[in-house]
Amino acid sequence: MGGHLYALDFDGVLCDSCGESSLSAVKAAKVRWPSVFEHIDATMEGWIVEQMYTLRPVVETGYENLLLVRLLVEILVPSARHSSVSYMCKVSEGLSVQEILENWLKLKPTIMSEWNEDRESLVDLFGRIRDEWIENDLPGWIGANRFYPGTADALKFSSSEIYIVTTKQGRFAEALLKELAGIEIPSERIYGLGTGLVHYYLRSKILEPMRLTLRNRSQR
Repeated sequence: MGGHLYALDFDGVLCDSCGESSLSAVKAAKVRWPSVFEHIDATMEGWIVEQMYTLRPVVETGYENLLLVRLLVEILVPSARHSSVSYMCKVSEGLSVQEILENWLKLKPTIMSEWNEDRESLVDLFGRIRDEWIENDLPGWIGANRFYPGTADALKFSSSEIYIVTTKQGRFAEALLKELAGIEIPSERIYGLGTGLVHYYLRSKILEPMRLTLRNRSQR
């Protein structure tokens, strides 16, 4: 083991999970808001998933994908709009994907309030939908993700200590590392959603011990 330590993000750094997260979000949104999807057919779903690739940069935590999916539905089907967000954000005049991209930080709290949603319920639902997909079709779920070229080999052959720090629920990152990249990183080195204050763990469990070791070495 070398002397370097790397704490790496997962989505967008190691793994392109946009396809899987978008498909999971559509599945979850159908469960959360079934009436909103009454007039959404397969072609419309395909358009929604395609637009999610454009909107992916604004997503900080997976549950936000559900909110974006519903907004896209409201663009496609005006009758599906059930909130004053249409007025506030001029959806009735044609809210565009670009406008969502540019105004997401303002839009998110507004629609969470207007739709009477809470973060934890959406997080739990998103995780449950993924768990069900994995249980019923593991190859399909794995296949909806991909590691960026060279990243899997870089992890496999690294002589450094690797930690994963992600807003993804840790069990999903661990499964993808194992099943898709052929890499087993101990679960205690994967800091996922719900772990707590990541910076505290990194400082107290990783950085401070390393600092102490280096100090001891310098005093020899």
